[in-house]
Amino acid sequence: LTLFGGADLDASEAVFEAETITVNVFCMFGGFTLKVPEGVEVRSEVSGIFGGTDVKVSPPQPGAPLVLLKGAAIFGGVEVRNPKQKRRKA
Repeated sequence: LTLFGGADLDASEAVFEAETITVNVFCMFGGFTLKVPEGVEVRSEVSGIFGGTDVKVSPPQPGAPLVLLKGAAIFGGVEVRNPKQKRRKA
């Protein structure tokens, strides 16, 4: 729940034991950012009213768990990303 603010959840190193993980969100005049491991499938069922959801993750791997987003974004937003890759030094 975010009201006039934001929340970040870094689950990029999580090991999911269930096939489906449901994340319930409600954002009003605020935002929510979720980082998920590479290869996880993400599906959004978030309703947007002057807000929305932005899911930019790598393609899912076969048999990978599903992260299901449910809820609402009202004048706010939900963002799902993979962790940034560290650059190698030359």
